[in-house]
Amino acid sequence: MWNDNLVKTVTIMRNFSRAGYEGDWALHLFASEAILPYFRFAGCHNYARYGAFYVHKMKGLNPEMMKILQQGAFVRHIPAVYNSTWTDIFIETTYMRLGHGPSGTTGVAINYHQMMKWALSFAITGEVSQHVLAMSTNKQHTHHTHHKEESESRIKVDKADRLRLCNTLDICIYLDGDSHRDGALMNIVTGQIAHPDVNAYDAVSLGQRAMTNFKAGWPRSFYDPLGTLVVTMDVTKKYMVVGEERVYDQELIYIHVTRVYMQIIG
Repeated sequence: MWNDNLVKTVTIMRNFSRAGYEGDWALHLFASEAILPYFRFAGCHNYARYGAFYVHKMKGLNPEMMKILQQGAFVRHIPAVYNSTWTDIFIETTYMRLGHGPSGTTGVAINYHQMMKWALSFAITGEVSQHVLAMSTNKQHTHHTHHKEESESRIKVDKADRLRLCNTLDICIYLDGDSHRDGALMNIVTGQIAHPDVNAYDAVSLGQRAMTNFKAGWPRSFYDPLGTLVVTMDVTKKYMVVGEERVYDQELIYIHVTRVYMQIIG
């Protein structure tokens, strides 16, 4: 379950991020489609519904447009390694940065026509800036041949993160299937044993089947309700209030005391 629900999810997200930074359109579509079952079983229904439609439309683009995107036209390229930026993100951040500057939108933000004129002027000003830069002998850009994550300081920070994760897992309950009934799922922090109805270990396959059935009924089924697939564990409350008194969960107290005792003698 850890491999399917955590490790593979992180790998897909890394591929999606890499596709944007490197302008890899094929990897972008692959990661976008791979994450859809996870959206579905996690209850992110709008992401699952419209994400599937997005992938379907992008795969059906005409060859000319597909070729342009495969050449990296969906990102803004910056002279460096692993340094491209999604066009929509670049536009948004540029508007935010310049909008708060001296020639920004202060005082005109509530006027629709002035805002429209200000926004549409970027196409002209950007082209003029490029021509001025081309005529200038002043080099504005520095070419980097190494990614910042390869620096010594980043490597040390990553190592410290791994050690902290290992230390956190060391104080959790050991994942021994023989220690609880029928190999049921267990919360490694609280020690809570999962109810037999819990099916989180099968979440990915449930999401994959649900997405297949969802797309099989298009276009008629596109707006059909998407129900809940996965039954998860409920987190045990530390206490509940009865009248004016706090009543604590004795089983939870026992679990925590046992864990502290094992740390002391271990």
